[in-house]
Amino acid sequence: MNKIILNVDDFGLTKGVNEAVLELHKQGVVNSTTALVNSPYFKQGVEAANDSPNLAIGIHLTIDLFTAELYHPSLCTVEMQFHTAKTHDLKRSLDSNVVYNEWKAQIEKFIKITGRKPSHIDSHHHVHIFNFDANIAVRKLAEEYNLPVREFETKTYRSKCNGDFYGDKLSLEQLQASIEALIETGADYQDVMMHPAFIDEELLNISSYNNQRKLEFDILSSRDFKQYIVENNILISSYNHTK
Repeated sequence: MNKIILNVDDFGLTKGVNEAVLELHKQGVVNSTTALVNSPYFKQGVEAANDSPNLAIGIHLTIDLFTAELYHPSLCTVEMQFHTAKTHDLKRSLDSNVVYNEWKAQIEKFIKITGRKPSHIDSHHHVHIFNFDANIAVRKLAEEYNLPVREFETKTYRSKCNGDFYGDKLSLEQLQASIEALIETGADYQDVMMHPAFIDEELLNISSYNNQRKLEFDILSSRDFKQYIVENNILISSYNHTK
């Protein structure tokens, strides 16, 4: 049995995102998502997921979308709006302690609202992977909360993520190729990053990546993909379960 995590990023972004995640979970093709705790529909999504106890919800840490939990001029404006990736290079030098404090506040908000720790950690625009200071902060938080992290390697586990199921590469064949590439890694956590959604007005206003999200949903919910899962002995897993 090959355990694959099909993780939906951006839970809470809009109501349409939440509804798509819960529908795909109901269909048995998604058991993992990561939430933006500062997004307008985070609480609504958590409440809607109360009837889906097997849906693992992680945290999608951010320093460039919506509002900050703590004020610091290197991260946000006085109105608490994060500096966006369009106005500030996410690879820029940061104070790892400032990032740590902001992300710790986001994790604590997640715990306060959901009543539990997130299933795992990842980040918006993968900033925890390519930004040196954010990487330091997330490693400290992962150890503190004892949480697995996307695309990390520690003494106890190795996680790998494939992000090729995205943009102009969206197809059933690409999704299958992403899964098969992950299986080849033999990692403890094998994560296909995805962003399916039902398109709503908020999504069109917030994200330029919108119509593609509906196409992702259609591919994931297709009969052909479900048949592929069965025929290839694939178990749809989450970060709550190791290899």
